Amino acid sequence: MKDPDSVSDAETLAVRYAKPINKDSLYAGIPDPKITYLLLGTALFPFGGKLVSEGEFAHSRFFPIQITPPLNGKEYYVQRQFGTAEVSLVDADIVLLDNKHTNPFVVGANRNATNRSYKVEFDLTTGDPTTLNNTGHNYPYRENTNNRKGALITYQGPLGFKTLTNTPLPAAKRGMWDFGNVWIRI
Repeated sequence: MKDPDSVSDAETLAVRYAKPINKDSLYAGIPDPKITYLLLGTALFPFGGKLVSEGEFAHSRFFPIQITPPLNGKEYYVQRQFGTAEVSLVDADIVLLDNKHTNPFVVGANRNATNRSYKVEFDLTTGDPTTLNNTGHNYPYRENTNNRKGALITYQGPLGFKTLTNTPLPAAKRGMWDFGNVWIRI
């Protein structure tokens, strides 16, 4: 572990920059070509810990933050692609810590505001993601808090060994467990 104040973004996040859409080379639309992804990839944090993300709201139309769901050993989240849904924090739902800053994604807000800091927290835990995240998994999938419950390890179940067509998987070395992640989409 490092002192959080001495870690740069480049040491923390992997970046996949947005690209022009090429309809001849889309792979089921994953990843979305017009979106930049910031990924906290291989990170290990203990259950009971807290992951904090803070920074400036992006100058963009889209800024959700998602984490792998809490570990519960029932629902699958396979190869970081399919299975149970990630736990999301919608950009417009991020609550400001004080009135000195602006959330530019709130209806009527100044989209060009200069004071646009945010801070969100993820409690790393086990259990049912729907129960732990209150209304975050129920329609309209919104919750008025900057805290979500998630994990940085996931259960892949038997699909961690084989594809849906029962062919061996290159990542099968991971077996039924895999790293979780945090995504910021811009």
